Amino acid sequence: MKFNLSLIFSLLICIAVCLPSCKKTEGCNDSFANNAGDFDSDCDNCCTYDADNFYSDYLGNLRFASFGAFLDADSVIFSISPGVTTPDIVNIQITTETGIIPAEATVDGDSIFISAFVPDFEIPMFGTSDVSLEGGGRLDTATDSLSATMLLIAVTLDSLTDQFTFKGAKI
Repeated sequence: MKFNLSLIFSLLICIAVCLPSCKKTEGCNDSFANNAGDFDSDCDNCCTYDADNFYSDYLGNLRFASFGAFLDADSVIFSISPGVTTPDIVNIQITTETGIIPAEATVDGDSIFISAFVPDFEIPMFGTSDVSLEGGGRLDTATDSLSATMLLIAVTLDSLTDQFTFKGAKI
């Protein structure tokens, strides 16, 4: 009887130790993810999002429709990083010779929608102004290039308004 109890006890310990390692992985369980409900994944919570394709620095240029002689800029870095709220919100930082424009944007597929308010931004030849940016763009995953068209409104400079484009490639 002692032998059987020892054997049973050993078997129970083996099952308790080995069984959890045979657990099936859960895959992606985030309803916002592109692969939500993909339970065939090899890892737990391995979700993919539209924004994943955007995360990078892009080197390019800004071209303004009306004030290009004063505001056009080469060697502009357009950085996109993960946001902190939901997977479709990203942080953007546009770095020019005159300063940094921070913004948040929403990603949907290969499109990005930007809306930002930047206080006290230095605009060459015009001065300092609170600036509003609105617009959107598209990521070409085949060429790793980003193009965006935005409206810039310099609120405190008699509402100076101009449309500009950014075109750049991942660096």
